[in-house]
Amino acid sequence: MSFQKHYYRDCVEEWIEQFNKDCSDNEILVRNILSRAYYTIFLHCQKAVEEEIKRRQASFSHKIMDHRSVIDAVADEAVKTILIELKQYRERADYNTEKLIIKEHTSVRKIKLSKSYIQKELLAKIDFVFQCIK
Repeated sequence: MSFQKHYYRDCVEEWIEQFNKDCSDNEILVRNILSRAYYTIFLHCQKAVEEEIKRRQASFSHKIMDHRSVIDAVADEAVKTILIELKQYRERADYNTEKLIIKEHTSVRKIKLSKSYIQKELLAKIDFVFQCIK
């Protein structure tokens, strides 16, 4: 299946609804939400970067761009910051085998994952990226 940004976003939204019903006690669900949220915006940005490269040079080879090169190529600093933030959460969710601790509210420095971040901020961040990068 090729990347379909709204399908991925809809998955995140459905999982957040489930997260709200389950009182956030489902660690696998939280890990899936974080991973899918990151990949939703990463793949959207990757596609935009590839299209921009194609516009500038005819010899674009359909090389898969790695995460670092996509992040570096994103010109919008706010989008780049969101990508980096979600990448860090995704890496914690995918590679850290310790139980994810979810706080009630987001800290100022956002080091700890929070219910409010998942419930209120993730979809807003995805939608922001979709608006900034067409």
